[in-house]
Amino acid sequence: MANRGGRRDVLQTLDDRELLRRYRLDRAGIMFVVDLLRDAITSPTRRHNAITPEKKVITTLRYLATGKMQQCSSDDLGLSQSSVSRVISQTLTALSQPNIVTQFVSLPLDARTLHTHKRAFMDIAGFPGVVGVIDGTHVRIIAPSEDEAVFVNRKNFHSINVQIVFNAACKILDIVAKWPGSTHDARMLSESGIRQLFERRYVPANCHLLGDSGYPCKPWLLTPYLQPRQGPQLNYKRAHKTTRAVVERGIGQLKRRFHVLHGEVRLRPEKVSKVIIACAILHNICKTVQIMIGVLTLLTGIVCTVNADLIFVHSGIPYWGSLIVKASLGMNIFSTITAGIAIIFLSVDLVVGPFRYFGYYYRTDPSELQRAYETLFRGTRGVLLVFAVLEFIISICVSAFACKANACCCPSQNLDYADFLQSTALILFLDLYKAFDTLEHDFLLQLFGFGDLFVALPLVVFDDLFEDVRHRTNLGDHF
Repeated sequence: MANRGGRRDVLQTLDDRELLRRYRLDRAGIMFVVDLLRDAITSPTRRHNAITPEKKVITTLRYLATGKMQQCSSDDLGLSQSSVSRVISQTLTALSQPNIVTQFVSLPLDARTLHTHKRAFMDIAGFPGVVGVIDGTHVRIIAPSEDEAVFVNRKNFHSINVQIVFNAACKILDIVAKWPGSTHDARMLSESGIRQLFERRYVPANCHLLGDSGYPCKPWLLTPYLQPRQGPQLNYKRAHKTTRAVVERGIGQLKRRFHVLHGEVRLRPEKVSKVIIACAILHNICKTVQIMIGVLTLLTGIVCTVNADLIFVHSGIPYWGSLIVKASLGMNIFSTITAGIAIIFLSVDLVVGPFRYFGYYYRTDPSELQRAYETLFRGTRGVLLVFAVLEFIISICVSAFACKANACCCPSQNLDYADFLQSTALILFLDLYKAFDTLEHDFLLQLFGFGDLFVALPLVVFDDLFEDVRHRTNLGDHF
């Protein structure tokens, strides 16, 4: 769908796979970031062609994913080079605000979460008490105009030295991105907030980090033996190396996801720091929020088997076709998994079980053999029954949902709400709206989201939901 000034609405024209490839987030993830930053990046102007928050977030994501502003000013977004630079700077500033950073990048201090982290690291190589792994990485920059020498690292190129802490799932727990490339890792650690958390005992004494030999060994920071002896020291070093490899994988994932960190960032050092922080926040969003959105999508799909139209009317949120596809796909995958588990248990029951337990009890009395067999496989049959019932319920949900998707949820017309707000049709609609009784007021309030500057005005219009509006208002072709 084309917008004013040659701009394309990529959220409407690209599917989730293409959005992930270009912007590293799908439609739901992009809208999550937009809602997170909307107040900070919404333009105060009321001009007709002002850049929307959605466009600003998409432009910034494109830059972080490619590292090239020229990609952002291409036909795919329709913005000039100067607009791209201004939009990216504004969005990065909003993303790097302290309240946003602490919301997504922080070391947990509650005992339950720390225990979860320790157990996850313990499962890797049996190293106990680890809550995070720490390391440094360099992000290449252009030679700054001031203090150029201090930004030259040991590999003889200009960089920002970034201290970063990961958990076992490669989620960032702490990041410091303000030091020039010549700064030693131990210096960054000594002046970081993570050191104060451990040394002031905000983190329990039985929790510690793993670091390489570039860090000093402390009670809360364990480093490897340089020349380990055979036995416990060698075993310690092997477990340490295997567990600490998480930080290398995490840094690799971060830089592969956002290619701007791979090449030379052609910005001033203070702006490069904002780029790094923004990438860290978005990396964690990809790690956590995307999974939550997927689960909510699956649950929404199941709920919509009851009445999808009712959800749309009461929430004022359009039920997009992509959501239908993703929810149906998720339920089908889950149904397939449960069916596979049921088949495995059934195979064990019919093939392996009788022969094995007959051989074990071949000297016993037949009556005892029969009782033992029935007792052992009673639990198996119970599991089979649970999975069979679950598979049956999910299959019904998938079938009913598919019927609704084909029969009721077919969008007939797309409206650009910015154009719609300035049309004479809306003025006529508002005049008629004032004349409605209380029931009609509530219906249109739920349907359109009138009240707070039309923030919930749906972008996708369904014929069956607007049939009653057409009948009441006689607006005809205006909808």
